[in-house]
Parts: sequence; structure tokens; C-alpha cells
Amino acid sequence: MRPLTHLQALMEEVPGASTGIRPIEETLLLKEALAEAFDQLTPEDRWIAERLLIEGLSLRKTGAVLGIPKTTLARRRDKICLRLVDVLVDSPVVREWMRN
Repeated sequence: MRPLTHLQALMEEVPGASTGIRPIEETLLLKEALAEAFDQLTPEDRWIAERLLIEGLSLRKTGAVLGIPKTTLARRRDKICLRLVDVLVDSPVVREWMRN
């Protein structure tokens, strides 16, 4: 049976075993790095990223709001993601997280 919560997962761990759960401080630093990456986007690209990546809206609905075809929006989304990756890969916090 798969654990439903972090608490249940911890209860089922063998003492001394790694849980795979990261400390809250590390999670907060990663959130800050992501927020800084989003801040480097243009306002329109940030709006698109928030709708598609965070809220999970469809390309069709988001494109309708902007008045652009979903294929054009898909290309923009891909470019936005590449910009975010470029910024995040350069972040010391993200590099450290990826090493662990």
C-alpha cells in the first residue's frame, strides 16, 4: 500500500534510512530561486508562464485570451521554459540541490 502523506511515509521508514524529504529551508531557497527566475521574464511572458505552468490552463484557452493561435503560444511557452531553465541552472541554490 502506498503512503498517503509525508507523515505516513516517515512512519513506515526504517530507522536511519533516508526519507528523500528535503528540509524546509532548502525548499524555501528553491522557491526563491524560481521566483527570481520568473522576475526576469517580461510581464507578458510571466503571465503566460503563470497561466500554463502554474495554473495548468490549456494552450487553447490561454491563446484565446491573448488572441493568438495555440501553436504560436506553444512555441512561446517553449522559449519561456528554456529561459527559466537557463536562469535556474545558473543559480547556486539549484546547482547545490541538483548535486544532492
